[in-house]
Amino acid sequence: TSTNYPPEIIRDYLNMPRNNDALDQLAQEATEGQIGANPFDRAQAIRRFIGKRCVYTRDARPVPKNRDAVEFFLNETREGYCDLYATAMVV
Repeated sequence: TSTNYPPEIIRDYLNMPRNNDALDQLAQEATEGQIGANPFDRAQAIRRFIGKRCVYTRDARPVPKNRDAVEFFLNETREGYCDLYATAMVV
């Protein structure tokens, strides 16, 4: 897979704000050893990281107001359902 993305893909999908040190640290941990790997391989490393770290359940605690849902899921409860897994993967 290439990283030569068209400008509209970069603008619309790859410009997420980076303002959460805890999530940045987790992303680094998840992709450790993936330097120079293609985007697909890095995404697979993140998928495996989340799968090992978290448990799927439909009975997960709700995310408290004013909390980052992904950080709450990955660092605190480590349990969730499809929308939390998908959001964590994207972020």
